[in-house]
Amino acid sequence: MSNAKCRVNRLRPLYKRTGLRRSGLLLASLLAITRAWALPNPILFVTQQPLRVEVNSRTVSQSATSVASAFSNHLGDTASAGRGGALWILDAGATVPRNLTAAAGYGIPGQPLIAVRQPHVYWDGSKALFSMVVGSPTSASDPTQFFWQIYEVSNFGVGQTPAIVLVPHQPSNANNISPCYGTDDRIIFSSDRPRDAAGSAHLYPQREEYLLLPTVTGLWSLDRTTADLRLLQHSPSGSFTPFVDSFGRVIYVRWDHLSRDPEATTDRGPGPGDTFAQTFNGTFNYSDESAAASMLPRAEIFPEPRNFDKSGLAGTNLNGNSFNQFTPWMVNEDGTSEETINHVGRHEFYDAIAPSYTNDPNLIPLNITGRSVVSNLFQIREDPRLAQAGVYFGINAPDVGYHGAGQIARFDGKPTTNPGLMAITFMTAPVFVPPAPQTPLANAANIYRQAVPISDGTLLAVHTPARSTDGAPLPGTSPQQFDDYNFRLRAMTGPVGSMTPGGFLLATQPAANVTYFVGATPTTYNGPMWEMDPVEVVSRKRPGSNASFIPGLEQMVFQEEGVDLPTFQNFLRTNNLALIVSRNVTTRDKADKQQPFNLFINSPTSTTATNGAGLNPLGKTYGIAYLQILQADQLRGLTNNMPAALPGRRVLATPLHDPVAIANMPAVPAAPASGSVKLADDGSMAALVPARRAIAWQLLDTDGTSQVKERYWVTMQPGEVRACTSCHGLNLTDQANQTTPTNKPFALRLFLQNWRALHPSGTLQHASSTVTVTKNAGSIGLLVTRTGGNTGPLSLTYASTDGTAQSGVDYTAVNGQLNWTDGDASTRSINVGLLNPTTIGSSKSFAVSLSNSSALGTPTITTVTIQETPFATWQFQHFGGNANVIAIGGPAADPDGDGLSNLVEYVLGLDPAANSSPGTPIQTSVSSGGQTYFALAFTRDTTVSDATCVVEQTLDLQSWNTGSSYNAAGSIPTNAFTTEVSRMPAGPGRETIVVRDTVPQNARLKSFMRLKATIP
Repeated sequence: MSNAKCRVNRLRPLYKRTGLRRSGLLLASLLAITRAWALPNPILFVTQQPLRVEVNSRTVSQSATSVASAFSNHLGDTASAGRGGALWILDAGATVPRNLTAAAGYGIPGQPLIAVRQPHVYWDGSKALFSMVVGSPTSASDPTQFFWQIYEVSNFGVGQTPAIVLVPHQPSNANNISPCYGTDDRIIFSSDRPRDAAGSAHLYPQREEYLLLPTVTGLWSLDRTTADLRLLQHSPSGSFTPFVDSFGRVIYVRWDHLSRDPEATTDRGPGPGDTFAQTFNGTFNYSDESAAASMLPRAEIFPEPRNFDKSGLAGTNLNGNSFNQFTPWMVNEDGTSEETINHVGRHEFYDAIAPSYTNDPNLIPLNITGRSVVSNLFQIREDPRLAQAGVYFGINAPDVGYHGAGQIARFDGKPTTNPGLMAITFMTAPVFVPPAPQTPLANAANIYRQAVPISDGTLLAVHTPARSTDGAPLPGTSPQQFDDYNFRLRAMTGPVGSMTPGGFLLATQPAANVTYFVGATPTTYNGPMWEMDPVEVVSRKRPGSNASFIPGLEQMVFQEEGVDLPTFQNFLRTNNLALIVSRNVTTRDKADKQQPFNLFINSPTSTTATNGAGLNPLGKTYGIAYLQILQADQLRGLTNNMPAALPGRRVLATPLHDPVAIANMPAVPAAPASGSVKLADDGSMAALVPARRAIAWQLLDTDGTSQVKERYWVTMQPGEVRACTSCHGLNLTDQANQTTPTNKPFALRLFLQNWRALHPSGTLQHASSTVTVTKNAGSIGLLVTRTGGNTGPLSLTYASTDGTAQSGVDYTAVNGQLNWTDGDASTRSINVGLLNPTTIGSSKSFAVSLSNSSALGTPTITTVTIQETPFATWQFQHFGGNANVIAIGGPAADPDGDGLSNLVEYVLGLDPAANSSPGTPIQTSVSSGGQTYFALAFTRDTTVSDATCVVEQTLDLQSWNTGSSYNAAGSIPTNAFTTEVSRMPAGPGRETIVVRDTVPQNARLKSFMRLKATIP
């Protein structure tokens, strides 16, 4: 800090500005200039160095803005944000404020210089967010880039030592300003971080649409614990001063300037009829948004040419468009449902809107009479009193020259207030300050920033007297220290409409003496500091948060087309898309007579009438057939006539080209313009649009002629389904005095049919129509498959039905439901318990049916046959009903008296009703290796699946050893007691086996073998 000096940790008396000598008497009189009321709660505020003049120039390099400007006010360099400021608190009952940043070690001698802005108090009043830039260049060649970052201060009660911490996980290489707390403790703020998910450096900075100066990209939301960062809304020219109001809405001011690039027009040079001077900004187009994009000649397609571009308008029936307003907007905390507050717009708050076309007597200039209008509304704040919830204060001011100061205005914007009935009430008298270098006013006018109502009903404001706009320094003053503007905190007094500033909030104005570099120039400021950004330290009721709402009619279309809404929204989120829907774009708000409203669907099968028919028989009618979607791509660059392009890009309206969006919409082969969707015969529209990127649109006729243009950029969130009734939406009625359209949008139906075909849900069915099971299996699992697609959840019900098999006797009845989630194509199983009754009989069957699903395939019925075990089947085949008589059909019975049990006859394939002595196993002997062995020969039925033949061996006829064994599952031909000699086919399904003892006869006195049959 060898080249920076700081002396800011004290108050500088006002008399040092006036040239008066210091004396005890004067000091006492100054301290006596106190508030006329007692503060109900402490007030946080900041001090800022008086800032440079504001210059609006078509030559980009000559424009000048600063931290107190209406736009491009976010930069942290020392030219834009003079150093020496601080965060202060004035305690209730105190006359001298406390410097919180100094008490926490920031901005004090020996430490880097700082600038501070925009404190915002937590819900319970215990802490506050604010933005601060720390440091300044230490030399003329210091390349350090300085950014506004969000900090949090706590422990600022009387007698406490303040603690200030940097909020973690915020974008570090970006300017983050205007922080506020969300209802879920996320931090909502403005930032110039690049809009895209990657934060692409080549898109930094985003340049606004008016002067091509850097601007913030929109509102962002940060979870400082998880580091989750989201873009809530994309603003091509910037969004400012957000806060969450009493109804859980994020209220903010957005700069609306959906116009062609004026610098590109002046760079082109004047043509016939033009009066502007040519500029040399070096504007051009990038081929796309990539870092490797090529440089192309400048071109624009939307909207109309600028109003001063006479040669560009020549030969058309168009009036030029120059739309430049700061408007109050609202959005949910998740970024959905962005629109002007309550849908209020230019026809309620503003004036001087020219008609779009010159050849239609129906279209007339906007001429508001009988109520107040504003030029812009800045620095919106809500009345904190419960009874005044939804009453907002703002500043009506020009966009340049006044440092965002002007006339204090008020309006009722609670959610229940119809925008068609919203009106501006001015709290202070009209004001005009002549632009420099015109002769300044003899008596300074009162202008205001940041009108802040506090809990006792007092209206605080940042006030300055002004003799001239701050567009150029007054004679004899320095541009860096031009101090005709001196912003001080004051309480407003007097009646509504003519309120004036009362006592100063601070008896003594803080001052600073700082030295730092502005570029290569060392700069010293030694003087009073502006008092800015007041906020009351008071607890507030935390409101609930809001979510986007899909109207019932549109939900019904989803249901009728069999598209699961959560599944569809998950598809949108996965692909960073949103869906926009309108019921009837031919209906327009009654107040809007500046764009065509005699609209009809240009189709031979259209069901819409001309909505403005009969209003003026001389008026034109306009056929429309398509809606063209335009996305805000950062394609405009400039060089300032240098060899290389300057950093950053401005947005241009570009036809929709998101490949996933286009691939998932119905094809429009005859569309006359890219990025278009077909309007349905009922006037409805449905289209996919990229999320977290501003979009606009225009209505086209069959030949691609633009008939009606959207005047605002709007941002959607991933997964959002944004349904509107009209275009532009109705506040009270449409041009034909009709209220909201109630048709189910047919375009949505067509869209969903197409989407469902591209993303089929599949069908549910049994894996087999017939299943056979043995009754002793315990249970059977019946498989149900999902084939042909897996989009969305599916479910079905199932139930069993008796046939010859009886529930409770042969099986356990079942019924229930099977469910599949989105993306799940796995096979499900219906498990049926088998009861295995002891009675032997014929096979029986029952059925299990599938039902109650819109996605049933075939088969829907499975017939389950329960059959006896193979042995029981054999028993029933040979003995009939006597199979259940143990003495006849039992396994050990020998009804034919041949010495072979039924079970042995079964495994040997013999007839249990006939003497089978010829089939009896035979003891014999065999020779092997010169030795003779005892052996057993037998012929078995190889088709027997549930019984085992076991050759047993013994020496004493008492203790039998298990030898070779044979069954359908697998045989063990040799073990320690016996070994297989041979196995030979003996006809279909039969084989003859010879098994011998493992010990030769001469080694044993005696040995015996027998055949035993077993069954589980």
